[in-house]
Amino acid sequence: MFEIKKKYKRIRVEAYTPIAKPSNGTVQKSKVLLKLAPVPYTNNGKEHKAEAYYIKGLKGLLRHAAMRCARAKGIEVCHTSDKEEDKHGNKLIPEGFHPLGSCYPLNECIIHKIFGSMHVPSKIRVWSPPIANIKHAEYRSDIPIVKMHIATENRIALSYDKKPIQDFKEGYISGDFTFFIDVTKLNDEELNFILESLLYIEELGGGVNAGYGKVMLRKIVLEEVEEIRKLVKTIDGYKVEYKEKVRVLNV
Repeated sequence: MFEIKKKYKRIRVEAYTPIAKPSNGTVQKSKVLLKLAPVPYTNNGKEHKAEAYYIKGLKGLLRHAAMRCARAKGIEVCHTSDKEEDKHGNKLIPEGFHPLGSCYPLNECIIHKIFGSMHVPSKIRVWSPPIANIKHAEYRSDIPIVKMHIATENRIALSYDKKPIQDFKEGYISGDFTFFIDVTKLNDEELNFILESLLYIEELGGGVNAGYGKVMLRKIVLEEVEEIRKLVKTIDGYKVEYKEKVRVLNV
């Protein structure tokens, strides 16, 4: 039957957070978790469903780590803003940075080469498997998911006469998670820069000043992946089989 194969290179990052606050009160822009459809899994032959979430903002997390890495090396790179001043004349670009995309194409910095801007597309793609609040210690699932503790706490933003008049729910996550970076389009210099930049990742989400969001990297692995998609004939049509062959690469 029909079969399609695709090869690419990726970095697999295994990380841990003791507690991260993916959202900050009622401010919707700060949300890091995107709620997904419940994911099915089995435990001792019984079918269950668990709440699943997608961790947003990982590419931005990596970009800011790369900016810190460049600054530590004394390399001037793109800032996240393409404007030098706001409407009140306040300076937006700190020392060691230039406006986003202003270096392109004559003197393109390494941040712009990797992450791009409105002028050119990014060379990398960053993603993570969904995380799920699975209650059982042992489970099986056909969907690639990562078990992680996910909880909410009722908070009071404003009270009057000891009664809440404005309250909200705040989410927390804790445990191990994994994310991937497609680095197929990077040259050796850019790849090594991204690998070093990963060491500058320190926190995720909000509440950092209160002690939330610390991220500890457990493992960084460079891999070559061969994706295989195959049509398999069945009685009532075809099903699609997905397989991955992974080979660890030396840097």
